[in-house]
Amino acid sequence: MATINVRTDENVKQEAAQIFNDLGLDMSSAINIFLKKSIVARGIPFDVRLEVPNKTTIKAIKEGDAMVKRGVKGYSDTNAMWSSLNV
Repeated sequence: MATINVRTDENVKQEAAQIFNDLGLDMSSAINIFLKKSIVARGIPFDVRLEVPNKTTIKAIKEGDAMVKRGVKGYSDTNAMWSSLNV
């Protein structure tokens, strides 16, 4: 047996541990599954890529940028937005 030490964010560790626990796995078993699937795939066993926004998303981003330049008021949360609408 070999030992691998991995550093990760505490929240990532806890969330992953809960998912693995729900699947009946411990962290070591889950990591071993990943490593074995990597060997079979001869690489990372899932897509690792930069997400490129589609045309609709690019249009929405440009519209949002234009609104900011025009000084359209933004909101930090939905409660603030609803309050301003006097609904």
